[in-house]
Amino acid sequence: MRITRIVVFLVVYITGLGFYSLYRNLTSELEDQTFQATEESLVDTAHIFAAQLESHLSEADEIPFERLNQALGKAKEHQFKADIFGLEKTQVGCNFYITGADGIIIHDSSHAERIGKNFSLYNDVLLALKDEYAVRSSRDVEDNSNSSVLYVAAPIKNADKEIVGVISVYKAQNDLRPFIDKRHRSILISLALIGTGIAAFTIAVFIWLFRPLGKLTNYARAITRGERPQYPKLGKGREANTLGKALRDMRASLDGRRYMEQYTQMLTHELKSSLGVNEIFKLLNHGDLLKQ
Repeated sequence: MRITRIVVFLVVYITGLGFYSLYRNLTSELEDQTFQATEESLVDTAHIFAAQLESHLSEADEIPFERLNQALGKAKEHQFKADIFGLEKTQVGCNFYITGADGIIIHDSSHAERIGKNFSLYNDVLLALKDEYAVRSSRDVEDNSNSSVLYVAAPIKNADKEIVGVISVYKAQNDLRPFIDKRHRSILISLALIGTGIAAFTIAVFIWLFRPLGKLTNYARAITRGERPQYPKLGKGREANTLGKALRDMRASLDGRRYMEQYTQMLTHELKSSLGVNEIFKLLNHGDLLKQ
């Protein structure tokens, strides 16, 4: 039984390790996939906004952000309830900032304190000014992982295809957390159900097989010691009952053989005793004849 316990422990350990690795892999891919899908939508939004601004550039290449800012403000005032895979969304969650060709912010729809700051070294602005794919993820609070924000930028070009500025659309990754958390719960529930099934199967194996085998082992040892133990209750397991019946038949056969051996020994002893008495009578009779 000790080997059985060791095997069961190893099975439980390996299964648990496998479940943990599966959970880590599924959840890590889940976050990546969610952020990738969001990034893809922000790319579209950034280029649509850039095209909107380009269509209203002044002759002096001044960027007319007021109209776009008003449109976003109106959108944020909209009252709606969007049921997205069981989660409710009630407000617009993206914002934008605009820089000139020098990378200095001239407008930010959410953080007015950024206006006048030089963002030319940030990847989204730096790469957009080079007309390359521009994206970055940064934390608003360095020590808080939940403050991460995803930025996707697009260059703003004049009629001569010269870059006169950058619009960077951004969205807090924390807005996506409810979707990720819900998926985490779904994965955990699924793994828990699978684990429960495996645990139930293991328990059933013990109840239907290993436990009866332990009873039969004790039963066989008692017979070996010469005892006459009562036949144990083995439940309804076919395998255990088949083995138990074989042991019971073997015991009956051994008891019959032992009885025959004991009977034979007793009979032999009695026969030997009877022969001894006859010999004595013969000797006594022989003595009486000599005296005559």
